[in-house]
Amino acid sequence: MSNLIEVAVTSDANGSLWSCCAWDPQAGTQLCTYKGGEATTPHGFSFINQEFIITANNSKPLLHIWPVNSQEQVPNLRFVVPGKVTALAISSDGVYCVAAVSEIIYIWKISSGDMLAMLSRHYQTVSSLAFTDDGSHFISAGQDGMMLVWKLSSILTATGYNNQETTPLYSFSDHTLSITDIFIGKGGMRALAASVSLDRTCRIYDLASGTILLNLVFPEALTSITIDNLDTKVYIGSIEGNIFEFNLQTPPRTREYHLNHETLTTKQRFIGHKGAVTTLSISLDGETLLSGGNDETVHFWHIPSKQIIRTIPHKGTITNAKFVLAPKAMFDQETKLHLIANNFKRMIDNQSLNTENFTVEILVSHPVDSSIEAEIVNETVGVAGDGVVTSKGREILNGTSGADLNEVEQLRAEVRRLKKINKDLFEHSVKSVFQNGK
Repeated sequence: MSNLIEVAVTSDANGSLWSCCAWDPQAGTQLCTYKGGEATTPHGFSFINQEFIITANNSKPLLHIWPVNSQEQVPNLRFVVPGKVTALAISSDGVYCVAAVSEIIYIWKISSGDMLAMLSRHYQTVSSLAFTDDGSHFISAGQDGMMLVWKLSSILTATGYNNQETTPLYSFSDHTLSITDIFIGKGGMRALAASVSLDRTCRIYDLASGTILLNLVFPEALTSITIDNLDTKVYIGSIEGNIFEFNLQTPPRTREYHLNHETLTTKQRFIGHKGAVTTLSISLDGETLLSGGNDETVHFWHIPSKQIIRTIPHKGTITNAKFVLAPKAMFDQETKLHLIANNFKRMIDNQSLNTENFTVEILVSHPVDSSIEAEIVNETVGVAGDGVVTSKGREILNGTSGADLNEVEQLRAEVRRLKKINKDLFEHSVKSVFQNGK
């Protein structure tokens, strides 16, 4: 099993056998099951650093976490959230968890459990969340037909430190009905983003410019979407069970295409599902399409021939199904994986975020000037991120509660001592480099 490049991970709305399961796409056999988390919500599955699986409970305000090589959840850790999660995403570095509860989006730092932001820009339930592959931005889409592009750093700065109301980088309101699925390609903010909706349209956007590139109008309401790794072909699932293929390189190039059953030939369809197609994913080599539907089945398709290679029955509607690179630890049961995490907090602690005292560690290759020294003193006595002196710093500078300017002089003396240590370390390292060079 250790030679597998990819695995397929699926979940269904029943959850009686397992919350999610990893499959061998070549043989169709189970590799690992993850139990105890009940049914997983649609768009409620993700990985943390390719070492842990996290899912959202479909009926309770809980998130569940498993090591990839164990069917038992991480002990002594419960992620209780404000309500039932409707969509979930984890940043690529495994630091931040973004979850939607109805129309509100929450952001937590996994290691500390701190709630960093609450975003309330959607008018109806958020149905999908997805990060760019570099983790710098994420997209939210909802039943209000809106798709919002968020810059993570701006959110954390505005909401977490200055208490300003943050706004999305882009706001797309082109759909007239609920958005059912979104997809982001490779390349960070240079990637393509796509959305599908019950209004029968698929819209493709350029994230770099925030403009719409293509609008595809189909004869059926659309429920799922994926794009191959080369950004050349789009695969779209419908409420009627059809999967349509559209070639982005096929001329003529116009902004809008209206497709109907007559123009969509059998070479552009995957026919096999008996209900709505709820999820789609493409293998790394672009040869296999993975689909799940309301008919409680997962199909593996050979893309060039449009034929079903393998079918895996489930106990309920397929809520998640995707190809992922096989985690190294999945096939090593002896490896003990450790997650740095804390129970999620239920509200934002603005005072803690605004008046946090910073610990300064200095290692520079040049002398520290007076402006840097003043900045270090400010941070040491306690200055908030917006430049306001905290209560601790004010007490020291104003002489209240027994502190006076002697303490400030002591701090400056400590800074001078650290500067000397830093200078000595730098000179010693330079001498070592030259000596080794000889």
